[in-house]
Amino acid sequence: MKEKADNFGRAENLGWIDDELREFQIILETEMEEKLRESVLAEEHTRQRLSLMEEETFRQVEEEWVEKKNILLHREREIRKETALFTESLKGFLADNSDLEMLLEKTWTDLTGGVLS
Repeated sequence: MKEKADNFGRAENLGWIDDELREFQIILETEMEEKLRESVLAEEHTRQRLSLMEEETFRQVEEEWVEKKNILLHREREIRKETALFTESLKGFLADNSDLEMLLEKTWTDLTGGVLS
């Protein structure tokens, strides 16, 4: 029995352990490579999703700004029309008094900063 125990402990009899360790190492390396590939694919997928999200966000912001710009242009046209109507009605009212008309024009320019003149 002691002889069997001595034989079991010898290096040449432990070769199967080395074989098992090599096989296990190969399995682990294969699994690690697979996990790395999965990780790279997941990262690429995430980058694509972020890129799409950025594009969508940019598109939405651009649409909002176009809408706001259109609203401002519409308001500007309305203000210009109202200003023209107001100016015409005042010109008719002040046709007889040129000093009063000059005062009105100066006041209007001061109020609007000359923007709508």
